[in-house]
Amino acid sequence: MLLFMLSFLSRIYFIFKYMEIDYEADSYMHFLGSQAWIHDPVKNFDFLINWWYKPLFTLISGIVLKMTFENIIVIKLMNTLIWLGVLYLVYLVAKEHKLSKEAIFFSVFFTSFSFLAIHSSISALTEPLFTLLIVAAYYFLLKDQFTLSALSVSASLLCRMEGIIFIFIWSFYFIFHKKYIYIILLSTFSLLWNIIGFLKTGSILYIITNYPFASTTSVYGSGTVYYYFINLLKYEPLIFLLFILSLFLYKKDYLFLKICILTFLTFHIIIWKYGLLGSAGFMRYLVPIIPLMSILAAASLVKVVKFKSNLRYAIYIIIVLSQITYSLTLKSPTSDFVNNDMIEVGNFIVSLDQNNTLVAENPAILYFSRKVLGINAAQWFDRVSGAQEIDPNLIKSDNIYFVHDGWCKTDIWYFLKDPNFKLLRNFSNIYVFEGKSY
Repeated sequence: MLLFMLSFLSRIYFIFKYMEIDYEADSYMHFLGSQAWIHDPVKNFDFLINWWYKPLFTLISGIVLKMTFENIIVIKLMNTLIWLGVLYLVYLVAKEHKLSKEAIFFSVFFTSFSFLAIHSSISALTEPLFTLLIVAAYYFLLKDQFTLSALSVSASLLCRMEGIIFIFIWSFYFIFHKKYIYIILLSTFSLLWNIIGFLKTGSILYIITNYPFASTTSVYGSGTVYYYFINLLKYEPLIFLLFILSLFLYKKDYLFLKICILTFLTFHIIIWKYGLLGSAGFMRYLVPIIPLMSILAAASLVKVVKFKSNLRYAIYIIIVLSQITYSLTLKSPTSDFVNNDMIEVGNFIVSLDQNNTLVAENPAILYFSRKVLGINAAQWFDRVSGAQEIDPNLIKSDNIYFVHDGWCKTDIWYFLKDPNFKLLRNFSNIYVFEGKSY
C-alpha cells in the first residue's frame, strides 16, 4: 500500500508542477479529439473511429472530460489512475507466478518507477490504457479466464495499432492449446469498429483502408537496429539489464511472457529500421512491455542477490534509491517539444476574435488557443485528412487565423507575399496571420 501511495503522490507532484505542459505534442492531439466529439458528437463522430485518435481512448477520455472539466490535466490524472490499475495487475500477476514477496515488491516497484512509465502515465497519451488491457489480458490468461483475456486483447487494438501484435500472439496461443473458439473473440472489437466505420463511410474494409500509414514509407524516417537497445540502456538500464539476465536465468520459465516482450520489441525494431507504418522511433512505444519486463527483472534480481539478509537489504535499498533518483531526474527525450513560443502563440490567439477559425498544424498551439477542435479550429491536416499539404481553399477563406510554425509544407513566403494574409505577429519564427479579402 505504501508503494502504491508513493507512486500516486510522485505522479501528482509532477502533474501539478507542470500543469498543462506536456512533454509530447500528441497528448494535445488526443485531448483535442476527445474534446471535439463531446462538443458535437454528430459532426465530430469521426474522432471516435479515427486511427490517430484511438477510438476507445477517445471515448473514455471524452466521457471523463464531460463529467469533469475540459483541461488536459484531467486526462493526465486519468492516466495516473489507470497506471495504478496496471500496478495492481502486476501485483496479481507476480502472485500468480508464485514469486517471493521480495520479487513481488520489485515487480510493482520497477513498474511504478520506470522512467518511461512515469512520463507516459503523467501525459495524455494512449499508452497507459493500452498497457492496462495487455497486462489484464495476460493475468486473465494465467487464471484460465480465456474469454476476458481474448476480449482485453481485442479491445487493445482500439487503443493502439500494436494491439494487432498481441492479437496474433494470442491467436497462436489458442491454436497451440486447441482453444479455437477464443480466436473468434479476438476479432470482436475490430469487427465492431469496422462495421461502424462502414456504416459511416461506406468502406467495407474501413480499418484497413483508413489506416493513415498504409503505405510502406514513414514520413518520420528510420533508424538503426540498435536504436531501441541503446535507448533502453539509457532510460531503463536496471530493468532492461535484469530482463536480459532473466533470459539466461530462467531459460524454461515464463516462456509466454518472454514471447510477448521480444515479439513486441522486434516489431518496433523492424518498423523503425525500415521506416514502416508511421513509426517515429519514440521510446514511449515500449511502455506496454515495461510491466512485463519488470516482473522478469524482479525475479532475476532476487535470484542473483542471495547474500545474508543485512547485505541483501542494503543492496535493495541502494537499488530502490538509485531507480527513484534516476527516473525522477532524467530528462525526457522530447521534453523540449512543447516550448514557450507555442504557449505564447496560443495565448495570443485567445486575445483575438474567438469566432474566427484557427488553422494550425501543431496541436499544442491549438490547445493553448482554447479553441475546440472540429468546431472553430482546423485539424492537424496531415493527420486527419491524410493530406500532406494545407487545403488552399481553407486558407483562402475570410475570418481565419493561420499559424505557420515550421511544420507546414507550404513555404512561409507564400503567405508573406500574399495580400490575402496580414501578418499579425512573429514568435521566433512561428508566424500568426489573419486571412482577409482585400
